[in-house]
Amino acid sequence: KQNKIEKAIPILLNLLKPDPRTGFIHYEFDIYDKIINIYNNNDPNKSLKYINLAKEKINRISNSIIKNNRNDLLDIIIAEYKIAVNKNNEAEIILDNVLNRNNLFIINDYKSRLYHNKYIIAFKNKSYSKAIHNLDLSIEYCLDINLKKEYLNLLSNLFEINNDYLNLQKAYIRINEINRILYSQIDDQMSGNFQLKIDNLNYQNAIQKKIIENSNLINENKFQNSLRVYLIFFLIILSISFTITIHFFKKNFSNLKKINFLEIQKNKFNERIFQEREVEFKLFYDFIKDKNLELLNFYKEYEKEFDKNTIDNNFKNFQNLKKIIDDTKDIDNLFERFENEHSNFVLKLKNRFQNLTKNDIRHCIMLKLGVSVKDSASILSVSEHAIRNARNRLFKKLNIKEGKNSIKVFTSLEED
Repeated sequence: KQNKIEKAIPILLNLLKPDPRTGFIHYEFDIYDKIINIYNNNDPNKSLKYINLAKEKINRISNSIIKNNRNDLLDIIIAEYKIAVNKNNEAEIILDNVLNRNNLFIINDYKSRLYHNKYIIAFKNKSYSKAIHNLDLSIEYCLDINLKKEYLNLLSNLFEINNDYLNLQKAYIRINEINRILYSQIDDQMSGNFQLKIDNLNYQNAIQKKIIENSNLINENKFQNSLRVYLIFFLIILSISFTITIHFFKKNFSNLKKINFLEIQKNKFNERIFQEREVEFKLFYDFIKDKNLELLNFYKEYEKEFDKNTIDNNFKNFQNLKKIIDDTKDIDNLFERFENEHSNFVLKLKNRFQNLTKNDIRHCIMLKLGVSVKDSASILSVSEHAIRNARNRLFKKLNIKEGKNSIKVFTSLEED
């Protein structure tokens, strides 16, 4: 490579011949440009000599339009030298100054070269979006079709780095169009060169394959993006549904707690009323029991002293007393009142044991209230033996085993 450089430089310098009409070296900037470009890639310090020579030559130009264009080109060359020595910030400032001058007559090739250098700076700084923008402008202003193809290849690499598969596909299409132009020119010049045709076909097939691969990647990315959107939407719906469900259950649970609280309060209130009425009933029961006991004692005393030979009026009073003792009106009122106050208990008792008589119901009531055999005999004005027999018959009807607490049975019945 070094040998080729050493041979190339003298050849280029030999081309620096003055124009006999103007004394100005024809195409000197093209030659300086090539020399500086060679040294920028190998030994940038040697580029300075030819940059200074170019500056001296510009002062000879009298045409302002040509002079301005040459100054713009020289600044671009200096910027390329700065890039070669890794002074990217200084190079970018120089290039921006060229753009700010807004030279209306600047050659498109110069613009293309300027934006290509801005692309190099952006790429080195890993600013790929900016690099793509500058390279795209460079391609737009580029007139050399081979150079345009080279820039398009660079652009496709940038799209691939940036995962922009849609624009990558467009870049391949543009490259394919340029290849058709290039190979059509080659076919016109060398119609017999079949190898170029084969290479063109192979290249087109490779491009087509790459386009298909990237189309598949694009479709796959679209599918993945759609899947993500649907998944996010599903999660949002699920989250909203879960929130609504939680709110609904919280509200129902709160209402249920209120209902349970009110039910407990109602039960407590009913229990208190029941206890108060039960106390009242027992007081009434004690009153009847004491009255009957007192009358019975009085009757027994009076019966001992009674003489059948006494006056008929006394006998009549004795009969009235006997009638009062035998009268069950108070007892009937007592049981009727209990049945009214505890209709639920009596109704359940009748429904469960349909073979119970009215007298059986009364014995059940006295058992529930814990009335003893003796007191029951006093209330009903019968013997204790009769009460025991009646209770035994009742236990058989109720399927209560001997020795089992009958009060608990009636309490559980009421709770049920």
